[in-house]
Amino acid sequence: NLGQNIYDTNLFGLATHVATFHDWADAEMYKTIGKRNKLNLKNVSGTANPYSTLTLRDEVGQHCKVKLPELNPQNARINTVHWTDSQKLDQDILENCQSRNRFGLIAEVEGLESMQDVREFLEYADLRVYLKPVDGILKNNQRIGISFDPGCFWLKQGILKIYMPFGPSDKANFRPGVDYIVAPRNQNDHFNWVSEEVKIKRE
Repeated sequence: NLGQNIYDTNLFGLATHVATFHDWADAEMYKTIGKRNKLNLKNVSGTANPYSTLTLRDEVGQHCKVKLPELNPQNARINTVHWTDSQKLDQDILENCQSRNRFGLIAEVEGLESMQDVREFLEYADLRVYLKPVDGILKNNQRIGISFDPGCFWLKQGILKIYMPFGPSDKANFRPGVDYIVAPRNQNDHFNWVSEEVKIKRE
């Protein structure tokens, strides 16, 4: 149906447009769907359909005439950060990080009172964070950029505790023994992190 949006009650709820072509030969489907059918391959959900939805996001285009609900601006204050092996962490969080071999930081955040607030904030806020050395010297001229992990957090007594993973390049550029300032990028007008001279150091 021309102009149809992604919601369709006759197609199990959501329909995503994948491709437009005159016939299968034009799209060289013999290399993909045809090959899978011949080899009787299954996808991650156990069916022969070669397409699986791993993530889905509905963006509103510039010509959309739908009136969107007003967003309720929120700020979340980063009070402190700990390493994932710090003994200052709650025991269950420490054990979780150890059992899953997590390495990075756990930030303690205030200002988000409910799980709904947390999920809304993590959906819209800029999750990217810089670690800036207090002395201003960047190892190998590389800025250390990490991100909050929206899928790994704990909400305890009104305090959000959220994981910031370190990747291999982050570890390589990090300078032990130096104070780093946690500096959110905050490229969003409504949902922002507040961080005033929150520092981290690893000996």
